[in-house]
Amino acid sequence: MNKSILIATLLMFCGMFEMTGQIARLSKPVSLMKAAMAQKYEHGAQHGTLYETGPVSVPLQSNFLTTESIIGVTTYDLQTNSAAQSRLVIDDMGTITGAWILSRSFMDDYSDRGTGINQLVDGQWNPIPDTRIESNRTGWPSLILLGDGTLHVTSHSNSNLLQTSKLINDQWLAAEIPNQTPFGLLWPRSASGGPDGNTIHVIGLTTPAGSLGGAIYNGVNGNLLYSRSLDGGTTWDIIDRQI
Repeated sequence: MNKSILIATLLMFCGMFEMTGQIARLSKPVSLMKAAMAQKYEHGAQHGTLYETGPVSVPLQSNFLTTESIIGVTTYDLQTNSAAQSRLVIDDMGTITGAWILSRSFMDDYSDRGTGINQLVDGQWNPIPDTRIESNRTGWPSLILLGDGTLHVTSHSNSNLLQTSKLINDQWLAAEIPNQTPFGLLWPRSASGGPDGNTIHVIGLTTPAGSLGGAIYNGVNGNLLYSRSLDGGTTWDIIDRQI
């Protein structure tokens, strides 16, 4: 009995000693983990060496804000309507193109609303544009780059129709995507793909009932529909397919 108690006592003591050792061994990693939340790296010969420190600021030279550029302005602040679109593309030559909803108006109708486009060419952004690329009022542009290098924008027009704009020989050429719904579609999103990169996939919502003047479509108020072009927007083999 006494031997059993002695053995049990020794096991408990050894267990406590082992736990103490584990705590001692863990204290350094825990400290390092806390420090890692505010880590920084030495430069030069010690680049990449992590050491403990207090809270630090990101060095300005490591901050992307050093390369921030203003590429456009607008007075229209509902840019995405809750879901971001493709608004930035880069081609094989390194030219970056950015898009946004442009307006310079302070009136409630934003009559000059449309797609603003700017490009970074040879390391320099073009002058900030004052006008939209379309001749008519549009909104919510979705910018993509096709496999043949063509810039393609899908937006919705003031008539609630999906509209495309393609940059051909420095001119934006507009066309409407065929529509089979009674009240049109809004808020498009697009993507390119296919074997040659010239397939265009487009989704949009049917115009909802209510203040926008639409109606319930196939039992859904704001139904999600899909259209597709296999030839860069010249023709559309799928139109308004319900997803």
